[in-house]
Amino acid sequence: MAGPSHSRLVFLLLGAATLLSYGQEIRLDWRQIGNRSILHPTGDAATGALQRVWYTSTGIAVSTPENETWQFENEQWKPSTLEVPEERQRASGRTLYKVDGDAFRSEDGGRTWINLTRVDGISILGGPLSDLAISPLNAEDVSVVGADGVWRSLDGGQTWAGLNDGLPNLQITRIVELPSGLQGMKVTTAEKMLEWHPGQKLGWMSSGVNARNNLVVETTRNYLYVGLEDGRIIVTSNNSLRSVQQVSEKPIRRIWIDPRDPATALAISGDHLFRTFNAGQFWDDITGSFAGGSLNGVAADTVSGSIYVGSDTGIYYGSFGFSPIGSVTEWKKVRAAVPDRRATDVRLDAAANQLYVSLDGYGVFAARAPHRRQQPALINSADWTQRHAAPGTLMSIIGQSVSSVRSGDQSVPVLAADEDESQIQVPFEIQGDAFPLRMENSEGQWNLTVPLQETAPAIFIDQDSTPMVLNADSGVLLDAMNPIRSGSRIQILATGLGQVTPTWPTGLPAPLDNPPAVKATVHVFLDGQQLEATRATLAPGYVGFYLVEVEIPHLVNTGTAELYLEADGQQGNRVRVYIEP
Repeated sequence: MAGPSHSRLVFLLLGAATLLSYGQEIRLDWRQIGNRSILHPTGDAATGALQRVWYTSTGIAVSTPENETWQFENEQWKPSTLEVPEERQRASGRTLYKVDGDAFRSEDGGRTWINLTRVDGISILGGPLSDLAISPLNAEDVSVVGADGVWRSLDGGQTWAGLNDGLPNLQITRIVELPSGLQGMKVTTAEKMLEWHPGQKLGWMSSGVNARNNLVVETTRNYLYVGLEDGRIIVTSNNSLRSVQQVSEKPIRRIWIDPRDPATALAISGDHLFRTFNAGQFWDDITGSFAGGSLNGVAADTVSGSIYVGSDTGIYYGSFGFSPIGSVTEWKKVRAAVPDRRATDVRLDAAANQLYVSLDGYGVFAARAPHRRQQPALINSADWTQRHAAPGTLMSIIGQSVSSVRSGDQSVPVLAADEDESQIQVPFEIQGDAFPLRMENSEGQWNLTVPLQETAPAIFIDQDSTPMVLNADSGVLLDAMNPIRSGSRIQILATGLGQVTPTWPTGLPAPLDNPPAVKATVHVFLDGQQLEATRATLAPGYVGFYLVEVEIPHLVNTGTAELYLEADGQQGNRVRVYIEP
């Protein structure tokens, strides 16, 4: 196999949820999803709206609509305490500049004006501009700000370059969809819907206009909850009105519906949290001792009794007994990836294993949900889902560090363990339709069981769902920047392909030469076309990894495509890949 030949096998990609409490603060190991930039038609990075721009003695400074200021020095952005000047710098001799949606320049004292930012009726800098400034040292050095960030010209406005890369001004208002398979993460700003595509490393892509209204709408399994600006919540089921209740005097900002029981829901308004267990017939205030400011987002897991909220002062975790008389017992602050930032939204994935949060200006971050420390879960290490196990599968126990694992009378090797995650390999010899586990550490013993199949294929993905697909000759990871080429050979890293021949000991890295072959018949499906795997073996030097190699046809469709594996009829997770001729 091309690429790394070392035998380090553990991909602890979920991030540790270290429940070290500093006062009432929980610290997590956050990772960022995407970056802080939006792809722009100019090819430069864009960002959120900026209000003012001016030149300082050492660089350029900008301010946001919320009056936060940033200074560009030595090719990077730094937070600033500079005050926004009252006067605009827009004149140098007879050269004048002005902003009226676009940027204009005049060489005759303002009698005639040349539009600097519109070509064929289209603004080359995107949304309307709000301010312009001239360098006091050079009338040709001009900067503008507007709906898409900050831009600079060194030739009096003939050409422009964005200065938005790295500027913490990605103003996400809501997390709409989480990354899963072919789907990337979707978020909204005040004006746009943005998506981070798996394997796309440049920036967020606009996927349409975000329709702005004053309604908060959530729907699950024929239940519809609508929150209004006047504090009322309307609930319907199967298109029939269930209730209309005045929950608060302030606007409803977010609603969360229990996917297991849609009659249970949470709503936030102002700095209060409300709960219903009867589809809105009654809402009770479960805010408790929370004192973290105005609430912006809420997510929960009823099984573990966990609630997460995002507020103007950060992220908070509360425990709650989801019963008619339940109440929040305590709130703890969760230390964010960027401390002291407003958390504009929070989400949990479908299995309640991962916590996602959007931080004002800085984008989206994810970490293992801290409630897993009290309620461990067994997941597939390839795509982090709770799916069937198969002989040889690499699996993770999240929430606990284990010292020993057994399945019946059989020992299960613990391959690696940190404070809040352990990895195991399902024994190749395991049989039956269930994989029961008895785990042990210094705190005690507990049991978990997962269904068992002869094969349960899953392609490994990274933190933003980029699949572990490599060029077979160079070992380069293939993504939007390095697409699959027609006529090439690719290698797919997977787990769950079942037994191999000759037999191989569980927990031992596969040999670098002549690794055991997969017994199952393996097919690769690319863009709907079935391809025969030219090689399917254990991945040399790794434990629990399988290597599938396939030749790409010379005639393929260009663009994005769906890729998945099938082993003895069992299909795996779908991933997004990029193809070019």
